[in-house]
Amino acid sequence: LVKFTLQVSQREPIYKAFKKLGEKSTFDKLTLAQQRIVESNLIEAELSGIALEGEKKERFNEIQQELAKLSTTFGNNQLDCTE
Repeated sequence: LVKFTLQVSQREPIYKAFKKLGEKSTFDKLTLAQQRIVESNLIEAELSGIALEGEKKERFNEIQQELAKLSTTFGNNQLDCTE
């Protein structure tokens, strides 16, 4: 599931479309709500590692998958503690 989520959040065509919407000439024509959506999606994409390439992107994805695994293990351990 984490791998799929990363693949979706790192989709180049979607990022490029939002990047284009974020250009000043287009961005200024958007409503405030639309501007917030564009900004939010750009930030989310960049935080998901879309700007990384090659080995850096692979390493980022490995770390994200390991983090998800550790988070699940931690949550399961917390549940076991409360029984």
